[in-house]
Amino acid sequence: MTTERTVDYLHTIGASNYSPESFLAEARTQGISRRLAQVPANLTVGQSRVYCLFGAGRDSAIKGCPSCSAKLPPPARGSDGIPRTLCPNRECLSVYEGKLASKGSILGFFVPEAIEVVVRVTESEARAMVEGYVGLLQLTGEASEVKLVDEPGRLLVQLTASTGAEMDLAKAISQMAGASVNADLTARVLGLPGSRIVAVVSEPDRGCGRRHSGAIYSICGPSATPFVEIAPVIYDGQHFRGVKELTEDESAALDRHVLGQEVLVSLPLPERQLELVAA
Repeated sequence: MTTERTVDYLHTIGASNYSPESFLAEARTQGISRRLAQVPANLTVGQSRVYCLFGAGRDSAIKGCPSCSAKLPPPARGSDGIPRTLCPNRECLSVYEGKLASKGSILGFFVPEAIEVVVRVTESEARAMVEGYVGLLQLTGEASEVKLVDEPGRLLVQLTASTGAEMDLAKAISQMAGASVNADLTARVLGLPGSRIVAVVSEPDRGCGRRHSGAIYSICGPSATPFVEIAPVIYDGQHFRGVKELTEDESAALDRHVLGQEVLVSLPLPERQLELVAA
């Protein structure tokens, strides 16, 4: 019997909004909330790893050895035709095969614990949802779960639709929020495991700004360690924005890297996997 693999992803983190340090600091206090243009078809809440790519840009280039940060000379081709770069630091002398043009670094990952559709509401609307007095939702307690989160500087309602009630809830929210919420899209998202609507009255802004009504976000935390840091991995693939699905081989290579079984220098994997070797 074939077991379906868990699909992992690469997600760009804009350098104009975050440094790795500020992203990690925000994750510890507010948790992680990353906007999705659409929910990837193979994303599995609670299982998929979302690796975060920092400093991604079209023309950026690596400035130093990933092991010791020494300035690297240009690569030279050996007799076998493969370009190699030798770190000049005598205490390092690492050898890298292939080009080391970098479009950013993969510095860690998180595992989404929920997918949220955000909608902005007033405080009276939020409390009416919880108290069950508003006819807008037109749902019974069996059709949805409603939870009020009322903390200093943060007031929101989490609504989770039961199977079959997704469209009812999505239409009710859409009527209240207007054009900012697409009922069809919201209903499809609510049909995915681990998905919910979050009706937000107030919450702290993030480095990337305010969460938008009608937008979709992958969520993790806050908790003690919602973001798992790893030894940096150079990204040398095609420029992209948002989320990119990793291949099975790339996920496996990152797993070995995280576990310390191998040292992965860069992604995507070339025909011959790059390895960090001592000269």
